[in-house]
Amino acid sequence: MKTSRKRRDDLCHWNYRLYREQFGDVTEITIREVYYDASGRPSGITERGVGPMGESPEELREDMAMMMSAFELPIITDADFSEASKGTE
Repeated sequence: MKTSRKRRDDLCHWNYRLYREQFGDVTEITIREVYYDASGRPSGITERGVGPMGESPEELREDMAMMMSAFELPIITDADFSEASKGTE
């Protein structure tokens, strides 16, 4: 299930992850918000890549730091989501 930021409250926790998609011969990697169920399995992802945001320079810096931590985790793909959770809104 791909989801929007509005669904954050419905899921246990989220983080930023690198997400790989294949479009024919082209591979694209974006930063996405990934949401996890109570078991820690990925259960939702933003429809598109996201950029940093904040209401102050400090919040923006914190968001960018959270995004940078995505580079320390394995890249995910649709294969990381169970069949039941795949699809779009």
